[in-house]
Amino acid sequence: YLKIGDYTFTNMRFALLNLKNNNLRFLEMNSFLNVIKMIEIDLSFNRILNFKQSLSALEKISGLEKLNLNYNLLQKIDTQFPLSFQNLKELNLQDNIIWFIGDNTFKNLIHLEILHLNGNNIKVIESEEIFIKNQYLQLLYINHLELIDESKIASLEKLENLKILHLTNSNVK
Repeated sequence: YLKIGDYTFTNMRFALLNLKNNNLRFLEMNSFLNVIKMIEIDLSFNRILNFKQSLSALEKISGLEKLNLNYNLLQKIDTQFPLSFQNLKELNLQDNIIWFIGDNTFKNLIHLEILHLNGNNIKVIESEEIFIKNQYLQLLYINHLELIDESKIASLEKLENLKILHLTNSNVK
């Protein structure tokens, strides 16, 4: 496996960084120190396990709008995205092995428009308030939920910009 060491991309100026399919497991805390004007980073098809550690490294990137972490080995998303991610418009967490998402995880993603959570092991959405701060959310892909009750679906009605809600193969009661 590979890891991105400290200061690897320090002071770099590029809009897109594609690190797809590199067998990455770790992002060191200062891997992206002072990175300026990066709009998109693709870390898909790697072996990233630790969401909290990855977030700590990525939060050094200011102005990030698109983050792709699909097809990794993430399991538990129990850390709130920091304020430095407030410009994020698209987040792809598809096809990991996520089984838990904390209530406040997406709270600071106030400009989020597209969220991919499909293809994970999420069984239940616990909180009715999980997406309450995501008023710009237009597309939400989340499927194969074992249990989602109508009150939680009703809470999504507060998202006035939500155009597409994918609940394929979910058990709505």
